[in-house]
Amino acid sequence: LKVFRFWEANGTAYMAMPWYRGQTLHKLLAARNAAPDEAWILALLQPLLGALEVMHAAQCFHRDIAPDNIMLQPDGCPVLLDLGAARRVISGMTQALTVILKSGYAPIEQYADAPGAQQGPWTDLYALGAVVHQMITGRTPPPSVARLLNDTLEPLSSAAQGRYSAPFLRAIDRCLCVKSEGRPQSVAQDPEYTRLFGPQAATAFAVYQHTHDHTHDLSGDALHGGGGLDTAGYLGSAAGITLFLDTGAASGGDAAGDVLSSIENVA
Repeated sequence: LKVFRFWEANGTAYMAMPWYRGQTLHKLLAARNAAPDEAWILALLQPLLGALEVMHAAQCFHRDIAPDNIMLQPDGCPVLLDLGAARRVISGMTQALTVILKSGYAPIEQYADAPGAQQGPWTDLYALGAVVHQMITGRTPPPSVARLLNDTLEPLSSAAQGRYSAPFLRAIDRCLCVKSEGRPQSVAQDPEYTRLFGPQAATAFAVYQHTHDHTHDLSGDALHGGGGLDTAGYLGSAAGITLFLDTGAASGGDAAGDVLSSIENVA
């Protein structure tokens, strides 16, 4: 979702964004009589994962992925909505992140500022895995805090066996691992996930690394000059998405550094 500009007035902050037509994944699933097939789910996941990899490469995490935050446009392209919970992590200071979560979609590390409970790409991948679980079974996973005490979640590799390919189900089960170290740490750098979900996420990460080495950092003053937005345009042409990051008072003051972020799928 693009943010054209933001400003302060009347004691609050405003954002100017484009008007999108479509319906949320939540409403679409509610209207279906059967679970979508694997090809449909993969077509949804590939651009979303590409978008997330660009965010993650910039150390920015969405932290609120759920069916009501994914909109499907009339042409089928998904748009990732509601980046109000997104935060950029500076120097590994993940403990300063605010607690924002949706039960069933939020992993255990989002529930507390506990030592070792760092948030990262694996945090968003848990939520995306929970979205896929809901698409396949019609139910959200139990809250991760409950799973930590007594994990009653049946793996999709057995619950949906025969309806989807085994590698696909195993990949989603890994995303839903309660402990973060059991999840993929980055889709783009995990060969199994790159093979399964296609080259888009890996391309996004590789292009970001290349442009990051040869342009300004995607933060601070670079965003208000040519460097930051030029980099975003280059990412869009290579990875099928457009990424805009900006900083300012619109998000409040987080010790880890607030980010007003936006992703539009243009694949």
